[in-house]
Amino acid sequence: MKTPSLPLLAALVLTTVGAAPNLSAHGTLLPRPFVAPTGRSLEQIARPRGQPITQTAQTTFPIQVIGRAYLASNIRAYATEGPAILLYEGAELDLNGFAILSEESDGGSAHPAIAILTFSSGKPRTVVRNGFIGGIWRYAAREPEAVGEVGELVFQDMLVRVAGGGVRHGGPIRLIDCQMKLGLDPDLASLPLAHSSREVRLERTQVKGGHILAANAVILDSVIDGTGLAGSPGSFLRTGEQADHTPASRIERTTISGQQIDDGSGIPQYTLMPGVHEGAGSILVTDSTFAYINGKAIRTTGGLEVVRTTIHQTGGLEALHFTSPTVRDMRRNRLDTVVVRGGSVVLGKASDVRGSSFAGASLKVGDDALVEHNLIAPYVPNTPVSEIALEMGDHGRARHNHIIDADAEGLRIGARGLVEQNSFGALRGFNQRAALYLAGPDTVVRDNFFTGAPATSPPSGAFPLLKAVYGRDEAERLRFTGNLMANAQGDFFELPAENVFGNYRLIPHGAEVPPLHDPATTNLIYVHPTP
Repeated sequence: MKTPSLPLLAALVLTTVGAAPNLSAHGTLLPRPFVAPTGRSLEQIARPRGQPITQTAQTTFPIQVIGRAYLASNIRAYATEGPAILLYEGAELDLNGFAILSEESDGGSAHPAIAILTFSSGKPRTVVRNGFIGGIWRYAAREPEAVGEVGELVFQDMLVRVAGGGVRHGGPIRLIDCQMKLGLDPDLASLPLAHSSREVRLERTQVKGGHILAANAVILDSVIDGTGLAGSPGSFLRTGEQADHTPASRIERTTISGQQIDDGSGIPQYTLMPGVHEGAGSILVTDSTFAYINGKAIRTTGGLEVVRTTIHQTGGLEALHFTSPTVRDMRRNRLDTVVVRGGSVVLGKASDVRGSSFAGASLKVGDDALVEHNLIAPYVPNTPVSEIALEMGDHGRARHNHIIDADAEGLRIGARGLVEQNSFGALRGFNQRAALYLAGPDTVVRDNFFTGAPATSPPSGAFPLLKAVYGRDEAERLRFTGNLMANAQGDFFELPAENVFGNYRLIPHGAEVPPLHDPATTNLIYVHPTP
């Protein structure tokens, strides 16, 4: 290897020495020290907090808030003398963990804790967050009657415990991460949780007391405790007539529940009045629970879709959107993976019910309905009311259902229907009704299993397993194929004289039941001995 010459080494040394000052000019290579804490949240740094509000001896009410402001102390005012805060539309009030409280005074309050003054211009959003409102206020926040459309009112991270209602506002209302306990004064218990002519939205909010009046509502991840609401007017959620462009109401991952009470009558009573009355709008309910409700859990004359939801100890469901001539192009009613315990479910035309359980509950659907893969057991001991387990209109399809414990018919179906691969078991036949009641012609009944009540549980009277009541025209001949019938407490069939079929085979008692080799042409009838 060749050694560098002395002139080249000298040049390198001079270049390095001359570059040293330039390197140090760029700063030290050691890491910087930690940043000292500011004592403020990221939200406070990113957005100015506005003017502080502190109550002093000279404070006059109401305190006016324009723009942004925050509380620097608790605010106490006499609820009978007026609101504590006058909040102009578009303002943002951060309670900063403090409270707006009412001083004790004689008589109830006619004023809200926060009054909202709107101008109906530009529709800005008004926000109240991060604090507590408590006392004998008539409302937590209320806007005088607004003219025209106004902006959204948001309550976020609020704890509210007041004598009266929650929020009343002409524009949309949003309650986010709030806890609301309302109606502490019985005289004010009928005031709403939220009242708006637009949309009301609850997210991750817990409510006890009050109800919602709105054009439509969205309730997500919330808990509604109806304890103490007995006697309050209307439903927990009541919406008005919705225009075609109005979004459907939604209830997702939410519990709406009352509590069972004993009034000495022996009839179960609950503290929550009818749950949801949707008017002519449509509603979607998923992954939710309705429990202990007097009357229907949900009632709508619009479309109803309920998925993965439990309806426990209520009056059931009702959705009859075909009765409302003002609603067009509504989606069909749909129940999927729903558990109903108690009450009745009444749905309109073109309903789709599948994968659900009805215990102590009956199901009634209109024309053109599909009912499949359900368990229906409406019998309730010591109850004089006799319900048809499943009642369907014309063009109905009942497939793969298990229908048991019915005091009336197991299934009543209209004309031109299909009854296929269902099981009808332990039917009691109250008032001598039938397991399958055909109320119209041209219905196909195939590959089903029918059995009456066992001999150990005799019915109140003998009844046929199959009954048809329509005309005797030859064109209306019953199409009955591939079925197995057993344990009839009376006649197997009760049919019009001209409407007979000969493709059945009697199996004597004690004999082995053979398989249906040709289900398209053969029915098996298992003759049970008379007890």
